[in-house]
Amino acid sequence: KYHEKLGELSPLQISAEVDNLVHDYLSLIKGSEAFMNARFAFLIVKISKSIKEIVYNMANEFAQSGFVPKFCELTIGDDGDIPRMEYTLSDGSLAYLDGKIDRVDVYKNNVRVVDYKTGKIVFTLSNTLAGLNMQMLLYLYAFIKNGRQLVEEPMPAGILYMPASKTNKTKTLKMNGLISDDAEVAAAMEKDNSGRFVPKLSDKSESHIDKESFALIFKKIDELMLRMGDTVRSGSFDANPTDGVNVNACAYCDFAPICRSSDKEHNVLDKMSNATVIDILKRG
Repeated sequence: KYHEKLGELSPLQISAEVDNLVHDYLSLIKGSEAFMNARFAFLIVKISKSIKEIVYNMANEFAQSGFVPKFCELTIGDDGDIPRMEYTLSDGSLAYLDGKIDRVDVYKNNVRVVDYKTGKIVFTLSNTLAGLNMQMLLYLYAFIKNGRQLVEEPMPAGILYMPASKTNKTKTLKMNGLISDDAEVAAAMEKDNSGRFVPKLSDKSESHIDKESFALIFKKIDELMLRMGDTVRSGSFDANPTDGVNVNACAYCDFAPICRSSDKEHNVLDKMSNATVIDILKRG
């Protein structure tokens, strides 16, 4: 509703807007008034309070940021906001990538993709080498490659996971991910480089890479997508799960009851620094 004007809203305005939206949402659920007892009302207040804290944090970030939220729920697909990704497999058949991006923020022609997560996720490139946890990088790549009608000559500014809940386990709402090390882009994200909203830019930062490294990652994504497509096309479906760094292969797998590998010993990826992964990609 507000996009770049979100940073101009006062806490009172945000509180009122959240209350209105929660009320509107509940009114869409037929029969909700029937189970609106004291416990349910308490839960609604608790959730609303959490939402307000998240939106307060977002507003404070945008108030000092050069990036503005240009696109929300942006769809990738034939009838979407940007064209789908297309891959020609070794047998000549085609594989497609569709999806929906939570939020795309833009500064000049620099683009960052933001994903809301209720759980805790710490991004690491180690997973990407094995084709795991690629969603955000795929979304950024799709926008850079196919989003030129929305942003002229888009450049990758990064990917960021934003906590969408604040609990005892998630005490901070600071985002994490992979960000361009360009000084202007970093300053546009957080002008004082304090590390309050995004990872702090420093010589030893694991969260910042140069634009050449983004190109290497996108090249690797193409290789992985083609390999995955050929594997699926060949009918290969081995029950051979591989756990990534902080990623359990069986945790959200729809085929776990059939595979029955969740209790077996898994392959486990070695944890490497992002700098080490980039060096591997440079060596080809």
